[in-house]
Amino acid sequence: MPHPQGLFGRSETALLVVDMQNAFCDLRGGFAEAGRDVSAQHGIIPLVGRIVDAAHRAGILVAWTIQEGLGADDRARLTRSIPRILGRPDAGIPESWCIRNTWDAEIVAELAEHVRASDFVVHKLRMSAFYSTTLDGLLRIRQIRSLIVVGVNTEKCVESTVREASFRDYDVVVVGDAVATTDPRFHDDSLAKIDLYFGSVLPSEIVLDALVELAGVQAGGTTGRSRYEGRSGSM
Repeated sequence: MPHPQGLFGRSETALLVVDMQNAFCDLRGGFAEAGRDVSAQHGIIPLVGRIVDAAHRAGILVAWTIQEGLGADDRARLTRSIPRILGRPDAGIPESWCIRNTWDAEIVAELAEHVRASDFVVHKLRMSAFYSTTLDGLLRIRQIRSLIVVGVNTEKCVESTVREASFRDYDVVVVGDAVATTDPRFHDDSLAKIDLYFGSVLPSEIVLDALVELAGVQAGGTTGRSRYEGRSGSM
């Protein structure tokens, strides 16, 4: 694939890091304890860190999302009549990981050190980072039009967020090898749908090159090919 020039504009682009939390990415987290294979989620941590660092150097906004799971009492109040009638009383009810203020909900240690005070953290109760959060308001105040998306899980919070971003007329780029989930079938299916309907799926090499180009423009030099809560900015 060719490396396009001028892919992103510094003042109108943000990096959105979706749910890189212990629950989903750590080998001791809630997903792993439930018997799910989190090797793919764990495996993208270094690449996500590289992309975050490149975004910081390029001077674009970086926002992190944190999924906050509901406690047992709150989950018990979310009964739905049709799944109950069908013998599936837990269908659609949030699962029991990443409960607020627990280790499970924290950004993985390998990435927590990449979070800057100028970054923003979006806390959410549902899969979409836009649902009942201030993310859209932040992006519009900053006049952001393009989103670079990385994180987990591809078919859940990533796809839900990308769909809603598309509905709100953001130009979305998903970094295909910097998103992950437990089941590769779901991963591939989500990326195919995103690339066809809701945005563009690009490899990290192209996105990193574009961010390096942007950093060079910001610094006023020549561009070259390269290959936590956000304390003051919590939302």
